[in-house]
Amino acid sequence: MDYRKVNKKIDLNFNKRFKLIMSISCIVVVMIITLLSPQLVNGYEIGGENKKSSFYVKVFNYAIPTAKVVNDDLLNNYSLKESFLQALGIKSPKSILRKEMAIIDKDEAEKVKENNNDKKVEDKMYDKDGKLVIDPFKLDDKEVYKDVQDNDATGKDTISPAYDSSLKKTLDMNKPEVLIYHTHTHESYKPGNPSSEDQKVNVCSVGDVLANELMQNYGICVIHDKTIHDTIYPKCYQKSGETLDRYLKKYGNFKLIIDMHRDSASDKRLVSTKLNGEEVARFMFVIEKSNPLVKSNLALTNKLVSISDKLYPNLLRKQKIYYYNRGMRHFNQNKSKNSILIEMGSYVNTTDEAKKTAKYIARILAEHLNRKQ
Repeated sequence: MDYRKVNKKIDLNFNKRFKLIMSISCIVVVMIITLLSPQLVNGYEIGGENKKSSFYVKVFNYAIPTAKVVNDDLLNNYSLKESFLQALGIKSPKSILRKEMAIIDKDEAEKVKENNNDKKVEDKMYDKDGKLVIDPFKLDDKEVYKDVQDNDATGKDTISPAYDSSLKKTLDMNKPEVLIYHTHTHESYKPGNPSSEDQKVNVCSVGDVLANELMQNYGICVIHDKTIHDTIYPKCYQKSGETLDRYLKKYGNFKLIIDMHRDSASDKRLVSTKLNGEEVARFMFVIEKSNPLVKSNLALTNKLVSISDKLYPNLLRKQKIYYYNRGMRHFNQNKSKNSILIEMGSYVNTTDEAKKTAKYIARILAEHLNRKQ
């Protein structure tokens, strides 16, 4: 018996079966995707163009090349990968980078555009040496939130004291209850630059006020970590997560874990209000929805929102909680049920305005932690 012929025949049969299985598998996948998202078949309008995304057609053509489907009204020049990204509502991988990091410097991008008129700014995020054009701290309104309706906040003046002596308890320095840290440590305020290493004026200074208020006025032991996490911006949540892990390993957990940020809304009317005769920065909470602990985080945040609304109407921004569908490393909110993320004012606020807000937030947190129900 000629074993070479037998082996060749077996190989041929195996190849035919394998191709058949793969073709059937592709068809099944396409059918499932079609059932889950009919829009993949109908197509998506791309950038205002008349032509649609042709993901379904291209997958079908790829699976069964002998039964080529051609539809000039549907097809465009996008590759299979690009068509799939378009079907998911993603223009390009770079668009994800822009969404997660509102730090792509627009001025620099415009300069690149002037020298490369044949390409869009969206695709020109690199300089002539191939380096990414980034300015992590010249932020625009894309970073977290932009409220376009709440434009009369500064005209209102709420009268409500920041301090309540009935909430004070004996301070125990051996039992930290609150951890404050800053993923974006350099975020800062006016009159200086939006980015500052000076921890006497940036968001760390606001954290200092909050920590001091909680400890001195309410007997709540606080650890305020001012480790710099955003030297390499794309790794900032990784770095702050490592910091958080060290504290959780040492102390087990905290009653509150606060990642304090500063937002980037450009209209000061959206992020300012008057409280007891002084102008203060407004704040909001951020929740990352894909976080496995989102229900617990949200329940805690809702309690704080309720206390804030009762004590200081209008101190929270119009949208009190901003829900982020998917953020870098869940914004570390997956590490504890007691995690919250606060956006304290914006870069158009002054450091003093943000510091004034911190003493009111201290009262809100003390109501939650010390008030006997």
